[in-house]
Amino acid sequence: MLNLFLAIVFSALYFFEASYSSGLFIAATFVVLYALANFTLTAQRLRDFDVSGWLALLWIPIIILPKPFSLAALLAGFIILATLPGTRGANRYGPDPLSQ
Repeated sequence: MLNLFLAIVFSALYFFEASYSSGLFIAATFVVLYALANFTLTAQRLRDFDVSGWLALLWIPIIILPKPFSLAALLAGFIILATLPGTRGANRYGPDPLSQ
């Protein structure tokens, strides 16, 4: 959902032919907000695995890798976070939200 929102912002900047400085400012603002939201959601998901949310910052050195390696690592991380269930029962970050 965040990627779609970011794509809409960039499309609007292109469509309305924003000047370079204002377009750069708007784009940078949304990229920073996107990065913060992405970090927060990844940290929450890592806490579901009973792991520190600070590990979400490991995406920064992964992005610096050469393109094929960083894309493969990001895809693998996305698949792991999206498909594996969290720890069963309560962990040190709170109760299991799926237990009823």
